[in-house]
Amino acid sequence: MRRIIQTLKHTAPWLLILFMAPALSHEGATGIVKKRMDSMESMKEETKLLTDMAKGKRPLDPLQIQRSAAKIHELSQHIAMQFPEDSLHRPTNALPAIWQHWQRFEDYSVELSNEADVLKQLAKQKNVKESRGQIIKLGKVCVACHKDFREKRKTMPSRLTLTKAH
Repeated sequence: MRRIIQTLKHTAPWLLILFMAPALSHEGATGIVKKRMDSMESMKEETKLLTDMAKGKRPLDPLQIQRSAAKIHELSQHIAMQFPEDSLHRPTNALPAIWQHWQRFEDYSVELSNEADVLKQLAKQKNVKESRGQIIKLGKVCVACHKDFREKRKTMPSRLTLTKAH
């Protein structure tokens, strides 16, 4: 349990930064770019809710975990098709690396879908301890994919700043 809390202390700030896009970032988005930004926003909301539960900011609710995991599972199955090659126009944060390393990008979306499905099953069994650990695994997939394939924001605090805050 202590290890899970420690991991969350180091992972949660990155998850929040990666998923805390201001609503204005969608301004001007149209077509497939808007659709994928809206999809990512939905996953961000579900992930934030799950992270809050894992950190103890909200009660661990197996039914809510199941719903959030199911939504992430569903949305993650459509990620790859929301990134056609000609969709790099602003306001997207997608990097050209997606299409240069397409298989790795697809692998992340499959991994996210699988991790969400595992989380849903754990919550169905009311396995709270394992659900907490699975939320961390799910978040790490998001962090890794965004690190490789999402433009870094100029307003992001440095890792050093985040480390000092803890």
